[in-house]
Amino acid sequence: MLQEAQAIQHYLQYLGQKYIAPHKALDEEEFMLQFKQDGGKARNQFKKIVEAFNDQQNLLKMQRVSNWMNQAQFGTPLFYCFFRGENDEMSYPGMAVRLYIEGQRLGLTWEVSVLERTLAKDSLARQRRVLTVPANDAMYYLAFSQGEPFIYSGTEDNRIFLKKAVDVGEVRKVLVKSLIGFFDEFQTMDDLIEAINQQFERLFPYYLATK
Repeated sequence: MLQEAQAIQHYLQYLGQKYIAPHKALDEEEFMLQFKQDGGKARNQFKKIVEAFNDQQNLLKMQRVSNWMNQAQFGTPLFYCFFRGENDEMSYPGMAVRLYIEGQRLGLTWEVSVLERTLAKDSLARQRRVLTVPANDAMYYLAFSQGEPFIYSGTEDNRIFLKKAVDVGEVRKVLVKSLIGFFDEFQTMDDLIEAINQQFERLFPYYLATK
């Protein structure tokens, strides 16, 4: 695995772990101090990867990397970072690079998506415009129906099916995603950044469709 991803891999053990301020944690004080240190280190490594990509592009503006714990103070090692256009509002769909787990493997994906907590009246309508762009085998769809996620491969048949499902209200939201790769597949940081850039270019037209 890339050295740049080792701290991120290590922090996965805290997924769903409740964080308590060390001075309130009694006999768990040492554990909580380590929890906070590991979380900060993992977030910084993810941020460095994203910044390395950001240095090579000027199409979108990098936003803030997600925190190592959520508002309920549970560990959230599956970091993400949105990229938005200069005139984009927070309620608009953006492009996000996100950590991804499959079995024991850790990697990255790109997605065109909108955060639930930033939804406005037109957010989902904008997001659904990704279905106006022809599908390709480098991407896949993540659709939500009655709160449950479903994955569909990037085919024209699936695009047409999902478009109809959205029109009749059977599907609420559809994300377009692309697997960048797993960290154990890359020999160098440069190889990883090249893969991030390649998948960014493939998904960028779907982002443009939401404007």
